[in-house]
Amino acid sequence: MNETMKQTHWYQSPIGWFIFFVILATITSGVLMITISSIDPDDIVVDDYYKQGLAINQSKARNTRAHRLGIKAGFIHTTKGVRVSVTGLGETHNVPLRLYLQHPTRRRHDRQFRIPCRKGSCGTVITGIRNGRYYYAIEPSDRHWRLSGRLHLKGASLQATRD
Repeated sequence: MNETMKQTHWYQSPIGWFIFFVILATITSGVLMITISSIDPDDIVVDDYYKQGLAINQSKARNTRAHRLGIKAGFIHTTKGVRVSVTGLGETHNVPLRLYLQHPTRRRHDRQFRIPCRKGSCGTVITGIRNGRYYYAIEPSDRHWRLSGRLHLKGASLQATRD
């Protein structure tokens, strides 16, 4: 019994094509992942994470101070943008406030605004904000108190929660 096996080329066999496509898919996905990670790196990790971790307790104390003073912030979505108002400052407050909007993962979407105050009434309309989730912080120039929370913009809807 002498049987001879007929040798064929790899491209004539279905298993050869299967192995070829597995290797091709692996190389393609690897090149794609490297390209995506080099073009759009994450901004989540900060260089001074230890110092920021220590500053959390100070931030909580400033948030508590704003709550005890009765200072509140309101966000309303309008056709012109997002209307921001701060109440509870007293009639003598005329110093502008700062509003920081921080995107959770993209540093290039972070924004800073000035909120003008006149006779204790502070407010402005902010524009140019992309839809998405943001962390907000409102504070005076002396950083004596701070209001912070989360803001979610989605089309014409807006949801704000306080920390």
